[in-house]
Amino acid sequence: MSAAHPDRFPDDVSGGFKARWNSGTILTNARGNYEMRVVNAGDPSANMKLNVSVRWVDPLDWTEDDVDGALCAACYKINNGSRDDHRAVVEVSENSDLDVRVTDDQFNTALGILYSRRRRY
Repeated sequence: MSAAHPDRFPDDVSGGFKARWNSGTILTNARGNYEMRVVNAGDPSANMKLNVSVRWVDPLDWTEDDVDGALCAACYKINNGSRDDHRAVVEVSENSDLDVRVTDDQFNTALGILYSRRRRY
């Protein structure tokens, strides 16, 4: 993502990568948070971060009722972004060739999560 949009990320795109088990709504996840560059540093979204993760979740928590077992979702969201930022990302993603869906962010750090679902058989 940073290679496709170098104007939106610092030159050194290092982020805090974490993996953990969680007894909440996420069974386990691996994620990274990457700082984003904004045009107006005085903007409230100046501390935006791209969050990329792989999550294993209960499919019913994400209104996926046709999955037997855990749902593995490759996810991304913009933390601390504006509604306009979020809507633009959703529109581009939904109009892409990817099988992308949108769900709520359980941690309320973003307006929502975009994910590609993968079933466990």
